[in-house]
Amino acid sequence: MKYCVRKFLCQWILALSFAISVGCLWGQSSETSTPDQWLNAARNQVQYNLDSVIFYMDKAIEAARQTDAPDQMATLFREKGYYFEIFGHLDRALKTYRQGLDYAYRSDQSPLILALLTDLAITERKSGQYKSALDYHTRALELAEAEKDLANQEYSLHGIGYLYETTGDYEKALQYYLRSLEIAEQRGEKSGVVTTLQNIAQTYSKIGNPTLAQQNIARAFDLARELKDTILLTNVLFDYGSILQNAQDFEGALDKFKQSLDINKRLMSKETVARSLMYLADVYNQIGQFESAEQYLTQCLDYKDFMRPEFLAELYHKLGNLYLTKKAYGPAKSAFLNSLKIAEADQFAQLKQQDNYALYQIYSTEGQLAEALYHLERATALRDSLFNAEQNARMAELQFRYDAEKSEKQIHQLQSRQNRMMWIGSMILSGIIILSMGVFIRISRQNNHKLRLKNAEIRHQNIKLKESNEVLQQFAYVAAHDLKEPLRSIGSFIGLLQRRYGAQFNMEANEYMDFVRQGVNRMNDLINALLQYSTISIQKPTDEVIDVREVVERVSENLREPIESKKGEIRVSADLPHIQMNPVHVTQLFQNLISNGLKFSRGIPVVQISGEELDDEIRFCVEDNGIGIEQ
Repeated sequence: MKYCVRKFLCQWILALSFAISVGCLWGQSSETSTPDQWLNAARNQVQYNLDSVIFYMDKAIEAARQTDAPDQMATLFREKGYYFEIFGHLDRALKTYRQGLDYAYRSDQSPLILALLTDLAITERKSGQYKSALDYHTRALELAEAEKDLANQEYSLHGIGYLYETTGDYEKALQYYLRSLEIAEQRGEKSGVVTTLQNIAQTYSKIGNPTLAQQNIARAFDLARELKDTILLTNVLFDYGSILQNAQDFEGALDKFKQSLDINKRLMSKETVARSLMYLADVYNQIGQFESAEQYLTQCLDYKDFMRPEFLAELYHKLGNLYLTKKAYGPAKSAFLNSLKIAEADQFAQLKQQDNYALYQIYSTEGQLAEALYHLERATALRDSLFNAEQNARMAELQFRYDAEKSEKQIHQLQSRQNRMMWIGSMILSGIIILSMGVFIRISRQNNHKLRLKNAEIRHQNIKLKESNEVLQQFAYVAAHDLKEPLRSIGSFIGLLQRRYGAQFNMEANEYMDFVRQGVNRMNDLINALLQYSTISIQKPTDEVIDVREVVERVSENLREPIESKKGEIRVSADLPHIQMNPVHVTQLFQNLISNGLKFSRGIPVVQISGEELDDEIRFCVEDNGIGIEQ
């Protein structure tokens, strides 16, 4: 009766405070109240009542619609979804998160999109929709990789690991946890390292490897102490105590839970103080120290106003079991009824079934058969419902693991097929390369054979040409030499005739004699030129370096008479290059060119001689103002 009155007064005070806060905000009118004001009002109601929280969140969303800011709308829907999630309304949470995701895509802000994808993945996992959860985590991971966002890559990998841990695929869970841990260490984010180490430790504990579990949780504990993050340290101590408790190290578990209790009391965190007390009670209950367990559970009741409904319902249920063990049926019944009331209000199905069955046992013992039958029927119905739900959850887990294994097999098959295709392709490519090399070698051999034949033919032709040139040179030399003798005789006799009988000849005869002598001289010049030409090819190259300017000056001196008679001008550049050549040949060359320029000029002859040294040759230029040669 006292409890009912106290409960009624608490509810009346909460309702009154809610009405007053609504009235204060409503008095400002919806037009003047900003989304932040409504949001703060919602946050102030979180520990009391979900309906009031959602009321304020809807008002905040309504006010935000007027600003047409997609990012603000996405943030508000995300927070509203979070409240549904923590109060256990997962379907409503999913719907709200999806609305937020739509606004996040409209805002085109990757951090918001990533956050809502992760929220949806976590909530889908809690709902038993493991395939959808994996899809959301994968989408978040792909986006984070595209954005090179290491933090969200870490969170997504951690989420996938926890999903596999939930479905019992501990090997894959550890694979993803280790990848997440690697990124956290790469980022230097020690709090992320601690969180992942906690999950790795819990996973090893579940697969029955207490050594590795304790090694990882000890490392997490040391890092948390190094960070001096008391909230993080408290969570690590909870896990540390749980792992030691599973390993039957009850003394170590009690030590860790007591450390967490001391920290939470210093922090004045009433909800986590209650959790520490409950964990301690569980250990004492497990080792049979029921008085100590009852003491800690009773202390928890001092913090019941700060506990979330699921923890409070669990607290009353634990108290009921403890009283039932001690056969204190009155307190046990009261505790189970309190637990049942909260469980029914917040739809905690498993607790409802357990509370009803415990009440059936108590009423049956007390002989209240009608009440016992009522609770038995409800417990049985709930058990069947839970069995179906559990069966569905197990089927979902099995389906998820089957799909994951199937996908993995398909990936392996695709990889095998790809490797096989690559092997076949490489073999074909190798065959083509070998065949091409064979064809290339064969063609090269054929070309080399043809080239050798051509070279042999050229060598043979060169030999024949050389022989022909030698014969021609010899013929020219012999012919020129043999022709000079009779020519000298003719010239000598003509000269002799003119000296002895020239006075007796008339003018015409002497003129004819001059013509013969001039012809002999021209013929002699031709024979000398022929002799010089025939000896050019047999002369050896010289190493003598010639100053071409001196050669031109010498030629000009030789041609002084025709130059002066025609009043010609020879212009020579001052920087004529030197060459390595036979000086006789050079002299003949310039003498012939200058002589031609003097002979075949229209007016006063002008001969310009220049030269330049290029990369691979020396070029000389002899220009004159003669008549030239028509092309």
